[in-house]
Amino acid sequence: MKTPILSINNNFLLNLDIENNVNSEYDKIMSTISVVKVILIIFIIITIISIIALINFNIYTRMKEIGIYKSIGTSSKNIKRMFTYEITMLAIISCIFCYPIALLFINLFSIVTNKLFSTNSLHFKNEVIYPDISSYSMVILAGLLLIYISSFIPIRNITKLPIVETLKENKM
Repeated sequence: MKTPILSINNNFLLNLDIENNVNSEYDKIMSTISVVKVILIIFIIITIISIIALINFNIYTRMKEIGIYKSIGTSSKNIKRMFTYEITMLAIISCIFCYPIALLFINLFSIVTNKLFSTNSLHFKNEVIYPDISSYSMVILAGLLLIYISSFIPIRNITKLPIVETLKENKM
């Protein structure tokens, strides 16, 4: 009779040990995910600031061009349309080229994570990750919205300036 009790206790202890191992692996993964989220948020903030700065710089360095457009009779509405169209095309082209690069980095991150956290208690599949089209389209829409918002104010301010002011030498 003592043997079954020891067997039950050993199995119980073995199950507790496996459960603790799984929990510690899960905690490692969750802490790594938290760190990655913080890093991604920092990258997103830096990207947003960079996009806004680049658009502002592009628009303000082309003040003379805007002045010439205004002097030949182009309406402010058409000037805004030209810049909006140009910025939209640049954004769409960059999204097309960045998608494969993003997939490459996502899959490299997945491989590294699988190598770091693969143990006998947790089994990870080595799969190629393809983000669904809805999440990718949401990223594109968010990027376009960011570009429109960041370009609206500088374009509006420059098109409101008198022709003489836009044709003066830029002091950037």
